[in-house]
Amino acid sequence: MVLMKNYIRQIPVDGRTPPMSDEEFAAVVAQAGDPAMFGDWYTKSVKSSNGAGEGEFTGRISIDLSDYLNAFFPGEIEKRIKAVQEQLPHVPDSETVRKLVTDALTPDGWSSLVRPFSIARIPAWSTYLYRVRPGLHGPEDIKTVGDIWTPPTGTSPGRVNRRGQPILYTSAQYPSVAFRESRAKVGEVVALSCFAITDDLNLLNLDDMSPQGNLNTSQQRKWRQLAKFYRWAFRDSGSDLNSPQHLVPQVLTLDLNMLIPPLVGYGYQSVIVNHHAAINVALDEQKAMDHLRLVGTTVWRIGKPTSMLLASMVPKHPRLTRDTPLVPGNFAWPPDLEVTQRSYQSRA
Repeated sequence: MVLMKNYIRQIPVDGRTPPMSDEEFAAVVAQAGDPAMFGDWYTKSVKSSNGAGEGEFTGRISIDLSDYLNAFFPGEIEKRIKAVQEQLPHVPDSETVRKLVTDALTPDGWSSLVRPFSIARIPAWSTYLYRVRPGLHGPEDIKTVGDIWTPPTGTSPGRVNRRGQPILYTSAQYPSVAFRESRAKVGEVVALSCFAITDDLNLLNLDDMSPQGNLNTSQQRKWRQLAKFYRWAFRDSGSDLNSPQHLVPQVLTLDLNMLIPPLVGYGYQSVIVNHHAAINVALDEQKAMDHLRLVGTTVWRIGKPTSMLLASMVPKHPRLTRDTPLVPGNFAWPPDLEVTQRSYQSRA
C-alpha cells in the first residue's frame, strides 16, 4: 500500500494544537516504516522532521499491538473490563463513558488505548442499499428526498451517531433487513427506498477484530478478552438509546475511530437480524449524497401476511439533495443479490 500524505491527519482532541504540520506528521509516519493509511488512536512524544524539537500529537498512526498487550499484566484486562461493565449503569454522559473506557483500556505508562480495525470496501454498482422510514400517515408525507432521508435536526441517537447528528442508516443487499431494522409494526405505513452505489464505499469495518500481526499465546489470550469486550459493547448495548451502555458503541466509533478520508461511513452486521449476510451501512450524510443515487421509493402499509403497495415514486432528477422532488413513477426493483466476496470485501 502506498503512503498518501494527503490522508495522514493529526486530529486534535480537547482543543489541543498539534505541534507540527500534517506534512511533517506524514513524514514521521513514513520514517516509522509503516505506510498504512490507517492506524490506532495514539498519543506519543515525537521529534518533528525538521529537528525543531519534541512535542505531543494525538492522531492516527499504526503501532505495535504486541507492545500494547505486553503492557498489561496477566489477568489485568479481565479485571479492568469487569470494572467498566459494573460502573456503566451509573455513568451519566458520553464524556464520562469515554474517560471510563479509555482509562480502563490504557495500560499504565501509556497515553491511550489500541483498537485494530480493518476497512471494508463495497465496490460501485456491486449491490444496492435500502432504507425504511417508518411512521408515515400516507404517501402524501413523501414529497422530496429529504422526506425519506435521515432528519436534519432532532435525530435520535444510534450506534454510530449522537442525538442531533444526521447519518444515513441503510441495509445492504436485502430490503427485508431494512424492514426488520426499522421495527415497523403491522398496520404501519412506511417508505422503502433503494439506493445505487455510484462510487466505491470505503467503510470502517466494526465487525473485524482480527489483530494486525502475529501474536504469541499470551498476547492472543489478552486480545481475545479485548475483542470480546468490543463485540459486547457494540452488539449488546440494548434497545434503550438513552442508557449509559448504549453510549459505549458511540464512544468506540465516534471518539476512538473518527472517519478520515477516504472513509465515508461504517459497515457492521445487523444486531437485530442474526445472519452473516445482514449487513448495515451507516454513511456520513454529505458523503452519502456524493456516493449514492436514489433509484426509487415505494410506500407500503405493513400487513400480515401481505403488505399493500400504496405508491411508487422516483426522483425528478438524478442529483441527490434534500430538495430533490419525488414524483409518481414506476421502476424495476433490483433483485436481492447473493452475498459475494466482491460485494463486501474486507482488508486490513
